[in-house]
Amino acid sequence: MDNSARAERVGVVLRHPDRPIPSRRRLLLSATPAMSVAVLTGLAATWWAGRTGSEPLWFLLVWAAVLAISWVALNFARVPRPFLAHTQQRRDVTAARRRALRANRLPNSSSIRIGAAARSCGQLENMALLTAVGATIVAGTLLRPELPWLPVIVAWGVLTATTLVAAVRAWAFLRMHERRSLPPTR
Repeated sequence: MDNSARAERVGVVLRHPDRPIPSRRRLLLSATPAMSVAVLTGLAATWWAGRTGSEPLWFLLVWAAVLAISWVALNFARVPRPFLAHTQQRRDVTAARRRALRANRLPNSSSIRIGAAARSCGQLENMALLTAVGATIVAGTLLRPELPWLPVIVAWGVLTATTLVAAVRAWAFLRMHERRSLPPTR
């Protein structure tokens, strides 16, 4: 018996299970302040580096700070929703989400269903933030092409590549969750 089959029967432990799962639109709107912070701090970092002629290591560290500040802003702006109580359960809800998408059917266990939706919310918010960071990097390379952008682009590319597949699955699962959660129309 594999771990995911056991989790389907037993469920996962959630913090704030009574909170509703936000819609995809509400998630993206709640991520907007963090995306704005990413754009503003990224452009400020580009301006600073262009004026000081910083070395590649400092430039990369400043952009790491931009990403960290944006991520903190994202955590403050998050819409209230349930959360997984234990990080070890991420694997279980990810497997349950993958099975649900293949079968085009939500998991039977309400805690697994809510856990997979809550995890999907976080992954979708992270991808929105990385998209804003990517747009800021593109703008920065156009404004200051002489700066050492290669390490920043590579680091952003690795983060985006590892997040993209999960974000696509998160979008599809939340779409399915929204459709199943809506009352039937007449």
